Amino acid sequence: RENVEKIRKKYFQTGEMKSSRVSKNHKRRIKILSDLLKLNFTIFPVVFDKTECFNMQGLLYKKTFYKFMNNIVYKELRNGFEKLTVVADEIGTSDYMKSLGEADFLFHNSKNDVLIQLADFMAGTLSFSFDKNKMSEEAPDYYKILQPKIIRLMMYPKRYDNYILDTSSITE
Repeated sequence: RENVEKIRKKYFQTGEMKSSRVSKNHKRRIKILSDLLKLNFTIFPVVFDKTECFNMQGLLYKKTFYKFMNNIVYKELRNGFEKLTVVADEIGTSDYMKSLGEADFLFHNSKNDVLIQLADFMAGTLSFSFDKNKMSEEAPDYYKILQPKIIRLMMYPKRYDNYILDTSSITE
């Protein structure tokens, strides 16, 4: 926490360390990442293809989508950790946040939690590798850059074609 705070102060002075504040300034993002990658943390990115998810009944609504997404992430994390508390950025109303489960989810304002800011920065950085609207020739391969910190990547929704072995030597 202390080391992330030092990096936040170095690059963002008094403001939050938010990916959106760096935007497409890839040189600045790389400098920040070079400092962050020296720290002891790991990430478990879950990439949701919203276009596929919105085709599913009920997920067109923001609250339903967030609840669905949080439940998937929580279930995956629960498989690896017996005791788990998820600390997330505040979203929606307090009633909505309570509906996600008070015992297992804690919500903090990102302005007061530099680790939530770190998560925001990592998610925003990875979006350049997975969001078709953000991918560009100018953007480095952030997925490759962050690979040493990634313990596992999960794509959702899971698709059948991800499991087809059409290029494998055992196909026949």
